Amino acid sequence: MKNPKDNFIVERIRSIKFSLRGIWFLISTESSIKAQLFIIFLISLAGFYFDINSNEWLMQTLAIGLVLVAESLNTGIEKLADFVHPDYHKKIGFIKDVSAGSSGIAAIISLIITVFIYGYKTRYSKPLAWIFGLLRFTTLFCILVVLINPSFDTQTYSIEKPKLPVLVDNSLSIAALDQSQKAIDVVEIVKSNK
Repeated sequence: MKNPKDNFIVERIRSIKFSLRGIWFLISTESSIKAQLFIIFLISLAGFYFDINSNEWLMQTLAIGLVLVAESLNTGIEKLADFVHPDYHKKIGFIKDVSAGSSGIAAIISLIITVFIYGYKTRYSKPLAWIFGLLRFTTLFCILVVLINPSFDTQTYSIEKPKLPVLVDNSLSIAALDQSQKAIDVVEIVKSNK
């Protein structure tokens, strides 16, 4: 909560503190951010290995930032949706899917930028370079999938009518009150309602 007595500098320092705490929460709790950081480390090593120029470093840094921001926003939206509606809901699922789609779009754009940066950094002819680049990407992608070891849980929801036990009193009190036929009628009504 904002303190009216705080000046501009104190408010900025507090904002930086909240921002750093949010970054720490992301890094320490989200496996997707940990995977992204590992990929960033590998891409940075590739940048040093291929000796990319300053413009390419700038493009690579912007692509990395795009993916991290999209992944962070996706995480925030998913946590908020889970807080607001913890049970399964079709609209919440749609919101979470669209949020995850934004991370996917950012990853695709970053992949395109990466291909353009590193596709021209090989010593082979152009067609051969693209083939080797595709093979390298496929190899690294498969290694990362094996290292990350994703697990996909599927949940199926269905609506089932509960089985309703009906107990009928067959004692002499039903017969004494001339309610036998009414009890049989009630049982038939319950049986016919599917």
